[in-house]
Amino acid sequence: MNGSICSVRQSLYILEKAPALGHAVSVVLQVATSDLARSLRLEAMKCLLALCWCSTDALAGEAVDAEPVSQDVRLHCQVIASFLPGVVTSIAKVILGDSKQGQTILSMAFLTWSSVVATAMSDRLMPQDMSLDMFQSKDKDMGKRQLIINQDKRWWNDTASKVHHLLKRILSIGIHSHWKLRLSVCQFAKMLLQNCNQSLENCVPLLVDVLVAHLNDDYKQVSVFSRQALDSFSVIVVARGSGSLISMFEDNIHSLATRLPRVVRTADDTVRLPTLDLLVGYLRLLGPRISSLLSSSAHLKRLSQALLQILEIDLSDIRIMEKHSAVLGSSTESALYHPVTEETFGHSHYRLQFRHFNDDHIKAAVIKSIRLLGCYGDLSLLVDHFADYFTQSSHWQKQAVLIVNELVRGCAQIGLDCSEDGFLHCSVNSKEAIEEHIMSLLSEYVSESHWHVPTTIDTRMEDFRANQSSRSLAAINVASPNGLSAQTLNSNTILVCLLLDGIAGFAEVLGQHFDALLMTALYPILEKLGDSKGVISQTALDTLTVICQCCGYSSMNDLICHNADYLIDAVSLNLRHLDMNPTTPRVLKMMLQHCDKALLPLVDDTLHEVFTVLDGHFDDTALLLVPVLQTLVEAIHYWFPSTNRATVCEWHEGSRIHEKEKVKACSISDFLKEYCHKNLDMEDGEGGVKDEDFDQTGEQNGEADDFPEDKKEPIPGHCLLTTEVLDRCIHFVSSKNARLRLLVLSVIQHGLLILAATTDQLLPQVHKLWSPLVKRFADIEPVVLMKALDVLCTMAEVSGDFIRRRVVSNVWPALSTSLERMNGMSLQSGKLYKHTVNFKLQKTVLTSLDVLICELDMGDVELSEISAAVLPYLDVRQPRELQEAAVRIFKALATADPDATWLVLSDAVGCCLLPPHPCLTSVKLGTERRPKGIQYSGVVMDLVCELSCCIWRKYIM
Repeated sequence: MNGSICSVRQSLYILEKAPALGHAVSVVLQVATSDLARSLRLEAMKCLLALCWCSTDALAGEAVDAEPVSQDVRLHCQVIASFLPGVVTSIAKVILGDSKQGQTILSMAFLTWSSVVATAMSDRLMPQDMSLDMFQSKDKDMGKRQLIINQDKRWWNDTASKVHHLLKRILSIGIHSHWKLRLSVCQFAKMLLQNCNQSLENCVPLLVDVLVAHLNDDYKQVSVFSRQALDSFSVIVVARGSGSLISMFEDNIHSLATRLPRVVRTADDTVRLPTLDLLVGYLRLLGPRISSLLSSSAHLKRLSQALLQILEIDLSDIRIMEKHSAVLGSSTESALYHPVTEETFGHSHYRLQFRHFNDDHIKAAVIKSIRLLGCYGDLSLLVDHFADYFTQSSHWQKQAVLIVNELVRGCAQIGLDCSEDGFLHCSVNSKEAIEEHIMSLLSEYVSESHWHVPTTIDTRMEDFRANQSSRSLAAINVASPNGLSAQTLNSNTILVCLLLDGIAGFAEVLGQHFDALLMTALYPILEKLGDSKGVISQTALDTLTVICQCCGYSSMNDLICHNADYLIDAVSLNLRHLDMNPTTPRVLKMMLQHCDKALLPLVDDTLHEVFTVLDGHFDDTALLLVPVLQTLVEAIHYWFPSTNRATVCEWHEGSRIHEKEKVKACSISDFLKEYCHKNLDMEDGEGGVKDEDFDQTGEQNGEADDFPEDKKEPIPGHCLLTTEVLDRCIHFVSSKNARLRLLVLSVIQHGLLILAATTDQLLPQVHKLWSPLVKRFADIEPVVLMKALDVLCTMAEVSGDFIRRRVVSNVWPALSTSLERMNGMSLQSGKLYKHTVNFKLQKTVLTSLDVLICELDMGDVELSEISAAVLPYLDVRQPRELQEAAVRIFKALATADPDATWLVLSDAVGCCLLPPHPCLTSVKLGTERRPKGIQYSGVVMDLVCELSCCIWRKYIM
């Protein structure tokens, strides 16, 4: 067929050959639809194209010339039209079949279907006289004549209707995964639009939608081909004089916006994403004409309502309420001291949960459509329009803020490549207008009514009122006294996060020019950075990261230090009216937590103002200001690492050596003085030296022999500041509020580490803190008791033997009683016991004893009492963690006194000592004093053997 000349091929499309041609087409269709061999099916569809004699121009997807159609061509197309129902139905089955048949089969099926339809229903074949019968005057054989259809007006209408129905089914399979198959679909649509836009006029919107939906394809070949196909079709429409495609696009956008909420609510992701891609494609096609489209109130209202309904946020997620930041005991070392890099820029840790979809691709399509509106639309009109929705109902507030944020980003073409649309730098909004809108929006965002909405169980003065409403660490009820539900609090939390994200978007749009707005934005953002809600705090941190990158700051420290002047001024002013500004301490706390030691001289006056406020309002402001003191001592401990625990231990060793050398030096000095006195007495007896001369000479010699006094080095400023902090924390150790007691103990622990290298400041503070600290070992809250033990261990590490007698007389009785009381609770306990407070308390006490034994030089009596109290925890029926802690204690005891420890363990396990000589009898230990009911593990026996070896080695050597 392909090698034959035109006259030979034309002889096939006559009435006499119609039965044979029909049979050949049937056989080829049977192979193409049902054969198992893919290669054979491909060859069958190629053979079908040859039998139908589809033109080369049609196969290439190009429009044929508009020259008059010859009689032979009409005869050929009429014969092919007779086979059209069977061909398009069979090939449609191939297209709608199993997707596993491969993209090659599907691509050839799309090409075959469009080529046959373009050949049989080309616009050039539509005659002026629809009733003309091409075979009426040539053949009188009515039997064969019935095989050939009559292409009258009724046939064209009926066929177009049936093809439209079949085309809807073919295009309903959605976007394909393989890019070559998507390109074949675009060629399919272009071929039909170029050749059948009049005969298949009812199918034009479907085919245009196919090309528009592929404008945003990830592969450039597909998107560029779709753009070119639409441009060529636009030329055809204009040349035909049937109007512009713009009106069609605008009508399609209106109808699409009408059905979009229903599609997003009810359909699955395979339908949602193509529909949203279609909307994005239409908006990209309109380009700057979007501004005129939005001037129509009908279009603007329909689009805005569709976006608001699509972006409805899920408020039922209770996890938003659970994501609290670590308020008690937050660490300064975990703050952002690292510089802002490209990896941290634009990386958000919080992901919004939408009510109607979860796919990120759907969210990206919606966001892109909004940014296109912002890029090509009038920003003033859009902002005012969505501001009305924001004020009308609280239900639309979050969606309106989200849309406005993306509109502003769209003005700067963030996330958009407008060069692909051919409209580069065509935004209707000037830079000056954008800056004015951003300034207005920023003022509205940080206003009191929106920025300080309640986001936790209590109101925005939660910390201030907690001193009166909460006296323990018990959990708070789900509903607040003001009647705010968890859903309302979640809504307010997400609203604050969206406001913070909007400020980050403003920084992205303005770049370096946003630096002028930091005076308005930085203080509120630092307030939210210190929020007790983890999701708000993290979003504020992401916002500050974006601001650092956009304004040219290398790190958070650089940002805060360069703007510390007006931040400190604002903090100082608000501290004078703390009852009206309860979030002010958060700002100071975040400044300390995210800066280096260069900030300390700048905030020195402000910190003393905090001390003054704390002294003047003792009970009311403690929960607000003590966290600031906690962050301060943590920051000082981080900024001056010379006072860490390892250095403290080295300093203690050095101080002991220094004391020994000092004693040695004093003894040498006394010896020299005595020697001089003896020599002077002998000279006095021989030469008659006067007593007065002797006294003067003795005094002079004594002064010369004395060592010069050591000049005390000046105390560092951070140590003096820490001393002031500890002086104010002493009175809060016995507070009625358990949260406050925990905070104060944490402050004391870090403060002692800071003062470790300055003994003159450390030991007086230890003396002052001891009395209130001892009372915490009888605290009703186990968490406070455990924290007090941690403080005691730190105090032992830094002060050494200074507190040994105090520990033995004041602390050990309480710890011993606690261990004996809880011994029976943990014995033979189950796995769930490890999650109880008693278990954690037992483990903390045992761990603390291990530290105290190592740091304090305890006597034999104290060591004996400790071993007797800890011995029951070597029982194999105790939890494994407690057994391991007890073993570590006995190893520490063995280091201090190996003989006594060996005797206690040997007596407990009942060891038998073998005699060194046969004439001696063996000695059995533990026969009378061995504790009853204790089952020791093999670890204890190994420890006894290890101690025995050490003891014998010591005595032998």
